[in-house]
Amino acid sequence: MRKNLFVRFLFCTVAAAFVFTTCTPIEGDIDEVKEKAGVGGVRYTVSFESNGGTRVASQRVKENLPVSRPANPTWPDGTCKFVDWFSDAACANVDIYDFNTLVTGNITLYAKWVDTSIVSYTVTFYSNGGSSVEPVSVVSGFPVSPPIPPNRTNYTFAGWYMDMGLTVEYDFAAPVTGNLPLYAKWNNNYSVRYNANRPAGTTGSGTMANTSHVYGTPQNLRANTFTTRGLEFAGWAANADGTGTQYGNSASVNNLTTTAGATVDLYAKWTPLVPAGSTLAAKLDWIAANSYTGADYTITLSANETLPTVRTLSTDTGYSSYKITLIGSGARTVSFQSDSITGSMFTINSGVTLVLGSNITLQGHGSNNNALVRVNGGVLEMNTGSTITGNTNASR
Repeated sequence: MRKNLFVRFLFCTVAAAFVFTTCTPIEGDIDEVKEKAGVGGVRYTVSFESNGGTRVASQRVKENLPVSRPANPTWPDGTCKFVDWFSDAACANVDIYDFNTLVTGNITLYAKWVDTSIVSYTVTFYSNGGSSVEPVSVVSGFPVSPPIPPNRTNYTFAGWYMDMGLTVEYDFAAPVTGNLPLYAKWNNNYSVRYNANRPAGTTGSGTMANTSHVYGTPQNLRANTFTTRGLEFAGWAANADGTGTQYGNSASVNNLTTTAGATVDLYAKWTPLVPAGSTLAAKLDWIAANSYTGADYTITLSANETLPTVRTLSTDTGYSSYKITLIGSGARTVSFQSDSITGSMFTINSGVTLVLGSNITLQGHGSNNNALVRVNGGVLEMNTGSTITGNTNASR
């Protein structure tokens, strides 16, 4: 061992012309020699005042390193029991010295003693699933030092509590006055963040606050309050593209993550709403109020339809395009409710596409000399078999 080596260095004073005039030996172990020679860094003295107990040797400690806890001193006749080392001569409870403290100067530590007739109590630590913590004996009237926190996989230690219900956290500054059981509390709280995840070209409303969850405890997701124009909420997905684990609205979930304090993102899924209404006119009204950029609507006519007025198909403010396809469950005709209605049955403005299925006929009347369909910057697509007929002016 290096400390057991005895070293003798000769340090000599050099005179002019390199003539050695004096030589002084420095004796001791390697660290002592280095210190006396002025090498090896700054060291401080930590002294131990035993206050009547057996002598404890002082230590020389390098700057910014902790001092090693020495063996406990003993009382000569055994009538007193060593309590601990204190940083203040008064040995107040709050001044128990922490041997993890980095030394930055010369210090003196003071031993505190109690009469052995004073009762000691046992503090027992119940880890509640964590790594074990040894019980400690504490002299009556003195506080117990907090032990090193236990470990538990996927959980964060949240303190020691006086009751099994974990409602009263223990104050380690309090004096121990009896045998004391303490219970570990664990947290694996994580948050769920709800993302509206609206498709590009859509708008909507609603906000949703995160929910806090505890690992191992089932809990319902928050009921969805997001809305998106023209789309229907279809649940939550683990990924923004709709893939991954799927969850229903207000679904009960458990253990979405094993990382304490993590935030789990859930993304709303949306599906197109089917235009509402029992007539073609009602469905067109719904589309006018709910269409969004890129929407694609198919309206199936189960019977012939009549329109009470001419229709202008336009995009709403803030939206750029949508498409309507009319198909029939058989040959179907769309006409005006009255021959007194004149004008274009459909005016297709910019951004709108109207597609006529192969079995759809738009039927005008002879007293209407307007184009039955007027394309005003939009698009009209006619599948083979579709027909526009009946107006005096059949142009479109």
